Amino acid sequence: MASYRLRTEIPAKHLGASINDGEADVVVFSKPVKADIDVARQCKGNAAVVVDICDPHDYSEILRYADRIVVSSEALLELHPTATVIPDPIEGPGGAPHADAEMIAWIGHRSNLRALDDWLRKLRVPVVVCTNDTPDTLPWSLEMQAWVYEAAGKVLVPATTRFKSANRVAQAIHEGCFVVASDIPAYRPLRQWAWVGSYPTGMRWASSRVDLNDIVADGQRHVREHFASERIGEQWRDFLGSI
Repeated sequence: MASYRLRTEIPAKHLGASINDGEADVVVFSKPVKADIDVARQCKGNAAVVVDICDPHDYSEILRYADRIVVSSEALLELHPTATVIPDPIEGPGGAPHADAEMIAWIGHRSNLRALDDWLRKLRVPVVVCTNDTPDTLPWSLEMQAWVYEAAGKVLVPATTRFKSANRVAQAIHEGCFVVASDIPAYRPLRQWAWVGSYPTGMRWASSRVDLNDIVADGQRHVREHFASERIGEQWRDFLGSI
């Protein structure tokens, strides 16, 4: 699951931290589930409890025990004003710009297919879909995802909520693709290197450009500076050191 890799596995690797360790001074609950609530209650007073949130779901029960809150996007501060923002990292080596490739793709969890369907009804262009447990699509895996990014010139990123992090746009740019994305807060800082706004207009604009690879290459320098796993690991280290 992408949120588990990006919010737990990758930061833990760069921190040298343990996942699900029974003894700790700080316990981080990332995208917590119901079973975590009792664990947080038991941790309270014995270790600092950090709740890491990457979506607008209701986490009020576990937040009763939180000493600190981390969120993955600035927009989530609207729901958790006292939180610290730590973005999702990009992952993998990335790829050379290839925005001129013909294939158009969407990669994501099947729960987000409704947003894509809304786009496809207006775009009326063939789109390769890579997702999980869905007929007539490419079956998602990290290996399949890497292949799709390598083969696709353009990647669609419709957002299901305004609270999403920048990860999907940043990752696609990192992989060498040009992105057409919804207009939400986390994507706007990347609009210099992606189309953020009306998707039919964005597709028409992208199809008329001859310099998309130059735009993507410039965007790669930005996302690798701001979203590299090492940089995000440093942000986690600074945050945990402040507790």
